[in-house]
Amino acid sequence: AALGKLTRPPAVFVHDQHNEKAGLTDCVACHHGGSGGKQDKSASTEGTPCADCHKVKTPKGKGTDLTHAYHKQCIGCHKAKGKGPVACGQCHKR
Repeated sequence: AALGKLTRPPAVFVHDQHNEKAGLTDCVACHHGGSGGKQDKSASTEGTPCADCHKVKTPKGKGTDLTHAYHKQCIGCHKAKGKGPVACGQCHKR
């Protein structure tokens, strides 16, 4: 696997179902632009896979690797909104 040996199964994420339930209509909420490790919420990357910008392994100080990008984006939003799963087993189900 591109991410190395996984200790849990991949998270199940049904994009349209999630966004409908969460009431998300602004794609840039997740599909942000940016460079140098800084998010730019005014630049949409809608339609671009996360892995195009977030590499599997990123040298220290050179951006956010793919696993951390997913975790920061998803868990960070869930915590900020006070709803949605935040524990590993809630998304990474066997």
